[in-house]
Amino acid sequence: MPIESDILAQLKQFIREENNKQTEALKKNFKEEIDGIKSEIYELRKNIEDQADKVRTLENSTEILEQKFKNIDRRLRKNNIVIFGFNVPKEDLIECTIAGLNQLLNLDLQKTNINNIQLIGKRETNRPILVEFVSYLTKQEVLKNCKNLKGSKISITEDLSKEDQLTRKSLLKHQAIARHKGMNAYIRGNKLVINKDIYSLEELDTEDHHNIVEAERASSAPPTPIAAKSLERNQNETENPQIPEFHKSLKDKKQEEEQLQVFRPITRHFSEKSTGNKKFVSTPPAQQTTANSKNIYKKK
Repeated sequence: MPIESDILAQLKQFIREENNKQTEALKKNFKEEIDGIKSEIYELRKNIEDQADKVRTLENSTEILEQKFKNIDRRLRKNNIVIFGFNVPKEDLIECTIAGLNQLLNLDLQKTNINNIQLIGKRETNRPILVEFVSYLTKQEVLKNCKNLKGSKISITEDLSKEDQLTRKSLLKHQAIARHKGMNAYIRGNKLVINKDIYSLEELDTEDHHNIVEAERASSAPPTPIAAKSLERNQNETENPQIPEFHKSLKDKKQEEEQLQVFRPITRHFSEKSTGNKKFVSTPPAQQTTANSKNIYKKK
């Protein structure tokens, strides 16, 4: 019996030692495998971070390139205007356009002031006319005299990209709100100036813009009686931008018709010169709307 108990004890000790050896071996193998997995995860995470940095760099580069492209596009359009509602013969486009601008706007434009004149759009008739001036000052002089077009079917706007057109449209809404509250507001480029403070469209679209407007209104002096009447008149025009045809006086209709006839002798003269007896007659749009009701910021 003592011998058997000794053998059994030795056997148990041997089994215990073998179990410990195998356990240590498994722990060592597991630790090596875990360390290898951790190393791979670290490398993968580092690669992911490197790729993320490259993506961010590419995004920044793309934004810079897009902004440069926008700036180049704005510079190319800087000296341009677009004329709507002026139907002229294609063969006499340059002469008719220059002569028409001179008559309507009381200017003295020459061919040396023009870099290029072309029709835009795909319509067969009554297409907008793109005029590119040599000088930015000449373009500003033309826009300054556009007040002479009031009441006619012809309108002149700056040549804006689609993005700038949407920005200008939104700025006009904020400008109307500010003026309605009695503040001095006007658009300068893609910014809105309110009481000499300059705001971008992003700033105007924030929730704090209402507080800014209220603060500006509180700090400004109350409008004079003349200014109050002007604000009331502007409000009525904003609420009722379109005047029904039957509300127009005979005098207004007559004046409008006379302004529409301005280009007809010019276009007829160049048409007879180039096409013989066939005369060109400008055709105004069928539906009569006021100049203020047109969306002048969207190319046709």
